[in-house]
Amino acid sequence: MKSRTGIKLHHNSIDTIKHLELYDNRFINCCLLGEDQGVLFKKERYYPVDVDEYAKSCKLRLHEAFESVIDVIRKLKETSMDITLPDGSVYVTSLIYDFIYNESEKQILINWNSKFIPLISGHMEAGNFLLVDPRISTISSSKRYSLYILIEKNLWQLTKYGKFILTKEEIRTMLNLEETEYKEFKSLHAKIIKPTLVDIYNKLGIKLVSSVRADKVIFNYGER
Repeated sequence: MKSRTGIKLHHNSIDTIKHLELYDNRFINCCLLGEDQGVLFKKERYYPVDVDEYAKSCKLRLHEAFESVIDVIRKLKETSMDITLPDGSVYVTSLIYDFIYNESEKQILINWNSKFIPLISGHMEAGNFLLVDPRISTISSSKRYSLYILIEKNLWQLTKYGKFILTKEEIRTMLNLEETEYKEFKSLHAKIIKPTLVDIYNKLGIKLVSSVRADKVIFNYGER
């Protein structure tokens, strides 16, 4: 059954997700959107990629989307990444173990790396996962998408405390910024943080406002 309530990601997957390009994240979302993530995915099983959904999110024709997905899969299969396991240890491997494709039918099946499976499926205790809205992946910036993930992880605090705070270091780490990038925090706020809040409002209808206090950003619900 296809669900659009959100894509479940374990908090330990964030260290992996933040290193991915926007097309990579769109691909992952399209793989997970139609799956029951409450059930632990089976090892050595091939799961379908929703190429039609990927085409829509990237605004590509179907044949272009198919070729793009193949390129993404090859990259994720051949590139080693750090996967933080539930016990905190780090496993270095690729996200995709192998895959099958049929070009004439535009069908692609992937076999997830077994170490990544618990971060995208199965039982996850409350407070250890977030729900990503796949609509946000249609934005045009990898950095703003990464910041959305960090905001989504902390959004529950708004209901409980009326606000949440992210430090400059937390944000810079999530965005993988070099020391020379956005050296002035006000520039980071103006060019990345505030546009991300606009993205969240335009795509999800959630109105947030932010204010800078020294090396911290305070987030609150805004008035519509």
